[in-house]
Amino acid sequence: EISITDTNGNQIMSMPTVMLQLDGKVRSETDMEKMKGGAFPPGAVDQMKAMGMTHIITIMRPDTKTMTMIYPGLTSYVVMPIPKEQADALNKEPKIEKTEVGKETVDGHACVKNKVTVTDDNGKKQDLFMWNATDMKNFPLKMQITSPTGGDVVILYKNIKFEKPDAKLFEPPADYTKYASQMELMQKVMQKQMGGAKP
Repeated sequence: EISITDTNGNQIMSMPTVMLQLDGKVRSETDMEKMKGGAFPPGAVDQMKAMGMTHIITIMRPDTKTMTMIYPGLTSYVVMPIPKEQADALNKEPKIEKTEVGKETVDGHACVKNKVTVTDDNGKKQDLFMWNATDMKNFPLKMQITSPTGGDVVILYKNIKFEKPDAKLFEPPADYTKYASQMELMQKVMQKQMGGAKP
């Protein structure tokens, strides 16, 4: 569950997300209809629902340097190159400094709370807190990252499974339609809404 809090610690938004990882590849699945909070203007989610775009699956592939956006509601997907700077960062190990700051229980699991400083190749630093569950191979059960705009982004992992996911989950479904860009997909969606071509 990903949640965003303001500078006073009040939750602005929360959204459940399904995440899978395999050999560096990451798949995340979100449903905007399950989101709580005011991250979108009134009516925006209803509009996305009418367009069939509330359910989004994102696949990040460092091996092919691509990001695939899949829209099950449209049986369609778009493959985009990961920006070079981001792709280069995925292939480099940042400098990580970890300092234990305490012990806490998170979601029923005994955790070591660590302050982590990540420094990239350009010397840019990012501080975050990480709660590593001692009964789950030190898995980072919870992470808290301070946003540049103030407030925090908190990621809490639940229903964790350590078995390998199916490799097919990191590929777009074979029977889905591929579009060259988000713009092309949006044009097809707009045509459909206006009674024209079907995506």
